Amino acid sequence: MTTSAPFRFLRTSLIGSIILGFAAGGHVAGGGSLPEPAILTALCALTILPVAILTRFRLPLPLLAGLLSAHAVATLATALLLARGAPLP
Repeated sequence: MTTSAPFRFLRTSLIGSIILGFAAGGHVAGGGSLPEPAILTALCALTILPVAILTRFRLPLPLLAGLLSAHAVATLATALLLARGAPLP
């Protein structure tokens, strides 16, 4: 089942903000510092893309929670890698 377009933008923004907030909060709570604004903007764009695709469908809460958690961990790992200045593989 798909959702209507006006609510997709709202859902995408809300879910993307939650993912980025959890990843940034975990990164800072772990003693790290936030990456440069340009890198943070790129992470935001990479977060919004899959979320925009997934908000086309109504997902059950357990699946949505799992996807949020997995994406937050992936975003945190990317932020850790980029904040250290390590070269990308």
